[in-house]
Amino acid sequence: GYIEKQKKKSKNVLDNMSKGHDSAKMRMAWQEWQTLMEENEVARANDRAQQETLEEMNALKGQMETFKNKKKDETMSVMERMHANSEQGLVSLTMNAWKSDMEEIYRQK
Repeated sequence: GYIEKQKKKSKNVLDNMSKGHDSAKMRMAWQEWQTLMEENEVARANDRAQQETLEEMNALKGQMETFKNKKKDETMSVMERMHANSEQGLVSLTMNAWKSDMEEIYRQK
């Protein structure tokens, strides 16, 4: 009688505790799963943003390379013109000096 009653009571208490723990475990597992899914979504969004940034940076690098090559070509063109002008100026200066020297020689004769 009494022992059976106590066993039954104890079993009911343990069942109630177990049910409470099961639902708590289930709730905790569900919350962890939700947190994991949210973290995964944030990670995926970060990966997408990083990929987009990388693509934008590569596009900008391409534009900068094109711009750099264009400026390099323009600079080379200017340098070539300056060289040609200075070379032409040097020839002109030499010819004028030679002409002046020749005129001086003819005046002395």
